[in-house]
Amino acid sequence: MTFREFYPHYLAAHRHPLNRAIHYIGAMTALASFVAAVVVGRPAIFVVAVVSVYSILWLSHLLVEHNTPLTLKGGWRMVVMSMCGEFYMTWRFLTRRMRSDLERFGLNR
Repeated sequence: MTFREFYPHYLAAHRHPLNRAIHYIGAMTALASFVAAVVVGRPAIFVVAVVSVYSILWLSHLLVEHNTPLTLKGGWRMVVMSMCGEFYMTWRFLTRRMRSDLERFGLNR
């Protein structure tokens, strides 16, 4: 499966606006922690942040979206595809194109 084929499935797993908002914050937190870890020279900052962020994101799937995170459904390939989906979805939100993606795939609430 290519990312282009995967992305509509990823968005379908993130239909609820609150879940998406939590994911946007999580993606930006992970990116900021990566930059901080590089600048300070302490990779543990990034590791702790990613574990914390993904715990919160998984909880948002269970409590808000009421589904299972895609990262838990298909091995390492799904983890990588989901991570790419996370940052792509956040980029689409930041560039004001998320609504058109949701409409294109029939996922607007």
